[in-house]
Amino acid sequence: MTKHPLLFSVRRSGKARRGVLFVLAFLIVVGSAGGFAIYSLRGEAIVDVTTQRPVVGEFAHDIVERGELESSSNVELRCEIASAEGVRILEIVAEGSPVKEGDVLVELDDSTLRKDLAAQKILVNNAEAALSKATNDHAAASIARREYDLGTFVQEEQKLESELFVAEENSRRAVNFLKYSQVLASRGYITDVQLESDQFSVEKFAKDLQAAKTKLNVIREYTKPKTLKKHDADIKTAEANVNAEQAKLEIEQEKLKNLEKQLEKCVIKAPSAGQVVFANQNRWRGDEFLVRKGNRVREKQVIIMLPDSSMMQVKTKIGEARVDRVKPGLSVNVEIEALRGAELKGTVKTVNAYASDENWFNPNVKEFDAIITLDSPPATLKPGMSTKVAIRVETQTDVLQVPIQAVVERGDKHYSVIRDAAGKLVLRELLIGSTNDKFIIVKDGLSPTDDVVMNPRVHLPALGLKDEIVPKKESPTSNEPTAKSSVQ
Repeated sequence: MTKHPLLFSVRRSGKARRGVLFVLAFLIVVGSAGGFAIYSLRGEAIVDVTTQRPVVGEFAHDIVERGELESSSNVELRCEIASAEGVRILEIVAEGSPVKEGDVLVELDDSTLRKDLAAQKILVNNAEAALSKATNDHAAASIARREYDLGTFVQEEQKLESELFVAEENSRRAVNFLKYSQVLASRGYITDVQLESDQFSVEKFAKDLQAAKTKLNVIREYTKPKTLKKHDADIKTAEANVNAEQAKLEIEQEKLKNLEKQLEKCVIKAPSAGQVVFANQNRWRGDEFLVRKGNRVREKQVIIMLPDSSMMQVKTKIGEARVDRVKPGLSVNVEIEALRGAELKGTVKTVNAYASDENWFNPNVKEFDAIITLDSPPATLKPGMSTKVAIRVETQTDVLQVPIQAVVERGDKHYSVIRDAAGKLVLRELLIGSTNDKFIIVKDGLSPTDDVVMNPRVHLPALGLKDEIVPKKESPTSNEPTAKSSVQ
């Protein structure tokens, strides 16, 4: 049954209710008396008119929209398996099932992950072997350097020092023997040939001594530094190989851990108690997705939601022509259709600043999402229930108002037709105010005792007002709505 907006606006007040009932009774009497009145218009034929007197009372303007219940606190359970082709659902609990914390809700196909896990373990073992070899090579290079510095080089140096000592001794003896031979040769005891041989020995041992000194100097000044640098380079190379193999091992181990974690995530458990709601999707182009056994889900896709039924809210859409009137904090009456039209009180929480992109089939129609919180939601509410919301955007008390069909618009002016005391029809220009879907406020031009004709359009030609719409001027900027869109 459709509610009268005046009765709907004052339903909480007993006194106001009695007043409205009295007004309605009065209107019925007046309508009965004046609905079939007979009058003469400029000498023309007698005609019947339906009249009604303006009402002084509370004016309420509600924006009525459809909405849907949802929870403001949803625990979303997503697929966390990385796969280009998606993962198949093997098992899933029935939608609407009550679950406890820790219950298994979804089991995803893990066959591919198990194969990848086995292959990854082999790669980790190979990386560990390569790291072990690189570590041993680094240790061997360090030992080789110490071996040369403290062993091989010392041995070679000692050997060359020994050769130098022998060469020095041979050279000294050759010099002394030559001196002795020279004495003998001066006395005629040896021949000149023997003296030359002794001189040759002195020169030979002197060269041997010089060669021994050169060898010792070369090994100290050049061979040792060069060999140590080569060993240092080998050590750094081995160290770099160790770091590289260590990094490779860490990468392979991280991959192994990720695979193990993803294998665990193939079994999705409830993080908290709740009631299962499938995250079915109705995508544009008709590409819809239904959560059920055998279907594939992609990475990060929501599979199940566990809404908190104690924190329910309503999501509705407001057309762009009226969205500027809907503000956070406005009171709302919410009718729950599934609960036999039960009505709840609510408040506008948020209104999106940007239009929703869900209306893909008619992109020229812009709608803005609005969230309405419920004051005391009963436990019987469930997400997805359809609602009808009436957002109270304006309320005025003690204002004169008439039905919108009693007002016509011509250009920037508004008119009504009234029946005067003599029974004649008179055209009356009005100054109007706000309007809703049934009534319009009249600021000036009518009084509560006027009999207003309900079908004024048929009488306009006889009253000298052409039945044509003058091109409109642009509406002046005003916070107060007009009845132009309602009474044409």
